[in-house]
Amino acid sequence: MSFKFIKAGNRADIALKTREEDIMPSRVENVLPEPELLIRAPVINRRYRVLPDNTEIFLYIYTENGIFKFNSNVSGSVAQPGFSMLRVSIAGDGERVQRRNFFRMDCLIPFHFRHIADISDIIDANNADKGVILDISGGGFRFAAKEKLEKGMLIKGLIKMETEAAPVTGRILFVRQAPESPKFEYRVKFEGLPDEVSESIVKYVLQLQREQLRREQNLNLLED
Repeated sequence: MSFKFIKAGNRADIALKTREEDIMPSRVENVLPEPELLIRAPVINRRYRVLPDNTEIFLYIYTENGIFKFNSNVSGSVAQPGFSMLRVSIAGDGERVQRRNFFRMDCLIPFHFRHIADISDIIDANNADKGVILDISGGGFRFAAKEKLEKGMLIKGLIKMETEAAPVTGRILFVRQAPESPKFEYRVKFEGLPDEVSESIVKYVLQLQREQLRREQNLNLLED
């Protein structure tokens, strides 16, 4: 059973079954007698969010043997000095999932791009338009920019990471005017993206999320 791969300290992500596209970062604090875990309550807007008992969730746990998705149920909460934990019950054996097919993750990442006619076209960051990626997954991303593009257009861009820029190509699937802003928002599906590039992008975003979670936890401790 995949439960045996779970260890204290494993990264975990929580998704409500009613809003599976939204993730809340967490961490395994303690492995209880099967099939229960103690996990860190997620931090939302610099506050720990304690989910009500009997809340049905999907729990994604990052182990040395891969990422596993579990049907779970919140069975209680435990208050600790400076933070809170959730007691969750695991149902079933769990399902191994691929990181490149993982759901979207919120972020703010600089993005240089150009509309292209062919996937073989090359862009230069010095002459490219600028935007900001708002969320990303292994299959695509959402970004905002002031330039007006059309649904179906092919774009090529560079996603800025810590020490490199990842080259990506994608097709615009959705366009809308950003609320109360002169900018536009676009949903893009990757095309021809090598697995290693997808892995490096998602790994970088996960790193950003871990750093953000640590900052929010530290701020929460200071405010308390």
